[in-house]
Amino acid sequence: MEFLTGISPREYQEKIFDTCKEKNCLVVLPTGLGKTLIALMLSIERLRNFPREKILFLAPTKPLVEQHLNYFKKHLPELFADMQLFTGQINPEKRKKIWQTAEIIFSTPQCIANDLKNSLYDLKDVCLLIEDEAHKCLKNYDYNYVAKEYLKQGINQRLVGLTASPGSEESKIKEIWEMLYGFNISEIRGFRIENNKVNYIYAPTRTEAFTIPFIKLSLRMTIFFTIL
Repeated sequence: MEFLTGISPREYQEKIFDTCKEKNCLVVLPTGLGKTLIALMLSIERLRNFPREKILFLAPTKPLVEQHLNYFKKHLPELFADMQLFTGQINPEKRKKIWQTAEIIFSTPQCIANDLKNSLYDLKDVCLLIEDEAHKCLKNYDYNYVAKEYLKQGINQRLVGLTASPGSEESKIKEIWEMLYGFNISEIRGFRIENNKVNYIYAPTRTEAFTIPFIKLSLRMTIFFTIL
């Protein structure tokens, strides 16, 4: 993919990315299978389509926020976008000023929720909201608040939740989605990786498999990919 530096997506990441371009998604992948790369690819796509808008990437802790910022900086050209970190240590008025010019903002949900409540800025120009560790929405009100405000305010909306730990039941995935975004999902696609192949398991109208090269998986794993 154009603009990616030092990394190439695998076929299953391309498959998920292709759907995320068109629909709001909850992407569930085991740790180490590249959720952040999918978010990065989607960020590139959205900024190319909406160059005057911005990306908001949320994670529940400051170390995770910094990790995602560093990942983006590592795998994007230096001048691709103005990337900024929001923390509670930054003066609110300074955050307001940074918001006006930043193109990709990394923050905890608490920081953004507080700024929205204090009317420092709005989310109308956010073309992509990414919420990492999305399963934490079951206990994190600020995640829910930011997502719902985005649904009210965003003009060119796209929402993506990322998680490795939703539980393996379809009902749990639905619960996360409905808690996070406040409405029912229309489709669940599940992928099972076994013997180095991926198969859809929750989309009966689609039965296909494709090989993931260069990945050796000794244990069976399930990937759920929930889309609206």
